[in-house]
Amino acid sequence: MSGAKLMQIKKGSRLVFLFTLLSIVFAQSSLFAIPKAYMVGSRGDRYGANANLWAMAMLLAKAQGVPLHHDCNNCGLKRRGDVGQFIKGKIFHQILVDFCQPCKLMIRVPYLEMDPKKCTDFLGCNIPTGLKRYGLANKWFKYFDNHAKKRGWKLRWDPKTALVIHVRLEDVAPPGSNSPAGKYYKGFSGKYIGDEKLQILIEYLGERFPDHEMHLVTSPLKRDIARCKRLTKNYPCVKGVWGDWSEDYALWQMMCSDILMLSRSWFSLLAGLLHQGQNCLFYRSDTPVNKYVKRGYPLFDLMNGTGVQATWEALEIPGI
Repeated sequence: MSGAKLMQIKKGSRLVFLFTLLSIVFAQSSLFAIPKAYMVGSRGDRYGANANLWAMAMLLAKAQGVPLHHDCNNCGLKRRGDVGQFIKGKIFHQILVDFCQPCKLMIRVPYLEMDPKKCTDFLGCNIPTGLKRYGLANKWFKYFDNHAKKRGWKLRWDPKTALVIHVRLEDVAPPGSNSPAGKYYKGFSGKYIGDEKLQILIEYLGERFPDHEMHLVTSPLKRDIARCKRLTKNYPCVKGVWGDWSEDYALWQMMCSDILMLSRSWFSLLAGLLHQGQNCLFYRSDTPVNKYVKRGYPLFDLMNGTGVQATWEALEIPGI
């Protein structure tokens, strides 16, 4: 083959390569023209932990006018020790699915790493205020209320006079437990207020809200319900101790209270975000949550309002 023909072949190959490269660049540039979007998934974590992050992701996407997509791959996982069922089929999962836009193009959408502090900084307000400002709190509560009507759910209290205290116990080791499961759960012990401090909390709330009837909501495990009943038997202001296997039912009931006392729990925090009453309260405590969180629940501080009658109020209670 002559040298001239070889040069023509090489030149033709270069043109093909250049054409291919330009096609790829053009295709990529058309992708960049697609509106910015976020992807949010599940961490294989519990219902409350995922749902709170979903709520903040939807709020941020709404505020920024950014499409939000959902990766559902981990929503069917069930973690060790969970009382509830899979996340799929839960009410807040349906809220997320309805909110998110279908991802029709097979493109890589960045996962939204939810930082609650960044969310509040962008909004210029706390998260409960942001949810109300964008009309999401009432809209999402209607999902729970409509579900309650379809299922025939009944409230156990008068929503105008009920003070509901959430007591996190399900993933806290029973006293004196040395079993492998007990050792696993001891890592969560800082998230339970403690027997003596729970009684101090009840006394404080009873004095501050004498016209309200108290109800405790805890896990459906018999040992946890019995523990709460034992601790409250000498407090006539406590009218009932409840635990439900349906997490959505428990959430809906807590939302429908006049005053909601939160625990160190994502679960009760979710009820607080959609709470229909006048006050959400949470307590500060010197008891460490774990080796990373030495005092209080920093996330709750992002919900705090101002003044005694703030929508969200952080309590400083002597002895707690």
